[in-house]
Amino acid sequence: MKRRRRRRKESQSQPDPAVVAALMLDETLAAFAEFSTWSTPNEAEAGGFSVLGPLLLNGESEPVVLQLIDSALAEPKPGAVTFLGILASLGRRHTQVRERATNGIATLKAAGEPAPPWIDVLASDVEGIECRRISHPLLDLVMLTAEWTRGDVREGATVLLDDTEDAVQAGVGSADEADAIATQFMAEVKQHGFETEAISVSPGVFRAEALEPLRTFVEETVENLEGVTDLGEEEFTDFIGAVMLMLRLEQFPEPTEADEAAVDSFYAPPTLGDLEVAIGRLGENLLGTGDPVSYLTTMPPRPELPPARQPGSGPAPVYRLRVDLRHAKPPIWRRLEVTGDTTLETLHEVLQVAFDWNNSHLNCFTTDYGEYGASTFFGGGDSLEDASQVTVEQVLGGVGDKISYMYDFGDSHDHLIKVEAILDPAPGNAYPRCTGGRRIPPPEDTMGFGLWSEQVEALADPKHEHHQDALGMLGLEPGDAEGEERRQYYLQILTAPFDAAEIDKCLEDLR
Repeated sequence: MKRRRRRRKESQSQPDPAVVAALMLDETLAAFAEFSTWSTPNEAEAGGFSVLGPLLLNGESEPVVLQLIDSALAEPKPGAVTFLGILASLGRRHTQVRERATNGIATLKAAGEPAPPWIDVLASDVEGIECRRISHPLLDLVMLTAEWTRGDVREGATVLLDDTEDAVQAGVGSADEADAIATQFMAEVKQHGFETEAISVSPGVFRAEALEPLRTFVEETVENLEGVTDLGEEEFTDFIGAVMLMLRLEQFPEPTEADEAAVDSFYAPPTLGDLEVAIGRLGENLLGTGDPVSYLTTMPPRPELPPARQPGSGPAPVYRLRVDLRHAKPPIWRRLEVTGDTTLETLHEVLQVAFDWNNSHLNCFTTDYGEYGASTFFGGGDSLEDASQVTVEQVLGGVGDKISYMYDFGDSHDHLIKVEAILDPAPGNAYPRCTGGRRIPPPEDTMGFGLWSEQVEALADPKHEHHQDALGMLGLEPGDAEGEERRQYYLQILTAPFDAAEIDKCLEDLR
């Protein structure tokens, strides 16, 4: 992935660091006094990043951080030692911050200031790194695991790379927690008939494969946020996990040419022999035979669809759904709330409104239990089950469960629907409703994201080599006054910010 660099905004004047630090100090130290009571340094670091992250990610804020350190040392209060310890860990990119925080810890401890038992771990470097790579040649899923010693604590990390969803999930915790996550991953993959392969890799290989996806995920998350409230609890956990792991990876050895070559070899196309062996193993796992033909001609049965909610069983819970348009860069997504007894047919209508589609193309929900849609579109074919006969809570059993919704099989607008939370209905709320989102999708019949992004760029620039083609896609003529007015109108619509309240109002007819 190519790293995208953000332009730093020029500011006319910077506020006085001493004034900013004075305003922040008491509230900051109160938060870190709470973190002092937490049981592990990793938990405290994650909490500390939630407070200090915006300052540490913004290089122009370093004077404020240094002033906070000086103020904490001048008048020590509960939480001061923990504050300095977490800065010593998180501030590795800032030499002055790390040095001043580390020296401050020693000063306050010598003065008898209370400190949590794990404080010395925070400023320690990682040692004894051991890494594994868990994968299967037929899957676009890779899990990397690492364990190391920091101070007297054995820590671990996992990062799941999912090429099909262009997604990253990372976390740092104890070595036992990392091992448990890896074991669970291998068990879940095996339930689907895939026997994963776990190999030892060097720390350089781990860093070479994991760092760029992590950096891209963090930068795009920051780039597309107006505030952390845009993130659900699970997304916020993934974001903090990615940042924590990136900080650890800075202490891993720099990848060698051999490390980079090893990573490249992982993504080389498999040979026919590799595929035959992999499919044979899959058939053996699922059917008790190593014959690839047996597997391909005897697919395992789908799980049975859970029964629908019975009348009189009480109100259905509310499902908070995060819906992302796959492959959209920057992300295009909506946060929706629907009741569990909403049919997939109605959910289709909700998605049409939420993404401003025209409901003029074929569509299909893909779930673990089958594919659902309006089968009449297919002229009597038997590909799809009736979407009006199955509900959200039947196909999405719990938090983290996912289904897909494909709209327009030509432009291939593929939506990933993920359960963020299952809640009790809130008094005064009417469902369905839209509570958040980002960006508007491309108009219909514009051949998907890649071409549409180019068209918007060409439409905005009359000197662009494809400007006339972009006008033609919208039925506009170059040089025509009325056409120019319409061009500006289209650009205004296509670059307008997302408005959740407007979408929510449009959903009223479905309540």
